[in-house]
Amino acid sequence: MLLAKNTVSTEYVGDRVFEPNQNRSYFFIVFTSGGGSISFGGGGGQIPLAQGEHYNPPVCPTGEINILATGSVYVIHMG
Repeated sequence: MLLAKNTVSTEYVGDRVFEPNQNRSYFFIVFTSGGGSISFGGGGGQIPLAQGEHYNPPVCPTGEINILATGSVYVIHMG
């Protein structure tokens, strides 16, 4: 059985931190111009992403999400 969830895709430029959210149920990121990196939960281990690359973790992170993308453009699809 598939569950429906309202999600939103939003374009961002530059660094951004998404605060922890226990209600987050979906996360996807794609870099559309430039590149950057992403880390989860304040651990500091960076996952690099180049332009055109995406990341869709198999388990939705509910902790802090930290995007390092000075001057780069990316789209976050989250719910």
